[in-house]
Amino acid sequence: MMGSEKQPTTSAASGGATHHHPPLATNTHTIDIESQTHTSTWTDNGPLSETPRSYSPNPLPTTTPGPLSNSDLKLRKGYSLLLSILLLNLAIPFTPLSWVLPLGAGTELADALVANLALACACFFHFRIASLDDVITVTFPSISTSFGDSRGRGRTVIRNGYVVSADALRGRGGWVWMPEYFWGVAGVETGVLVVMAWYRHGNGTGLESIAMFEMARRCVVVAVVAAAWYVGWSATPRADRMWAWGYVKEFWVWQVASRIFRGGWVGVMRFGGGRR
Repeated sequence: MMGSEKQPTTSAASGGATHHHPPLATNTHTIDIESQTHTSTWTDNGPLSETPRSYSPNPLPTTTPGPLSNSDLKLRKGYSLLLSILLLNLAIPFTPLSWVLPLGAGTELADALVANLALACACFFHFRIASLDDVITVTFPSISTSFGDSRGRGRTVIRNGYVVSADALRGRGGWVWMPEYFWGVAGVETGVLVVMAWYRHGNGTGLESIAMFEMARRCVVVAVVAAAWYVGWSATPRADRMWAWGYVKEFWVWQVASRIFRGGWVGVMRFGGGRR
């Protein structure tokens, strides 16, 4: 019974000494703070149970912008199409391998397989970046983390209950792209492409001017395409990349086969013409 003293006990190890245990006193009190009831049950050794209450301050207002509206997303997507048109107008002819390697059949074939595809993907990445309504982590792409390695591991893993990028685990943490960066980057790109297009069609008739413009054109086009790939690769889901990769392989097979058959047909025609 509460409040009654316990009977004395005798311990054999202590030589028969009698120990008196004092009763465990309890006390229940209620505190009313700002119309909120706070109930605790105390003993001599501290509280037995207590109703938790949060005393943390109110959160500070955030400056992070909210989600983009549908009209803003449509405007960004439409503007990305304009950027793609400006890029194609300045980039064609786009043969980067022929710019740095000696001309030949191998260089021409490599440009046909890689250059046009890289330019088309850069235009798609413009559209993909414009469609972002949330932040992403931009990292340098790699084969093992983009398409999976030989053991089937993808570019994300589970670590301590969180989905973590495999690039971050390998020390390639990257940086964060935010949707509000779009208009600033798009404005700079538009200015550069418009100036280069105006100079291409309106000025520069001397040989030195043409050579300098051609070098500047190549540098600008390569920089824009590389930047679009750098950000757009991380902005594109892995499932979409795998879907596109299947069509890329079919495109390469079709390009190689068409060149082989075209070369064989030209040889047959030449051989037949020589006999006549």
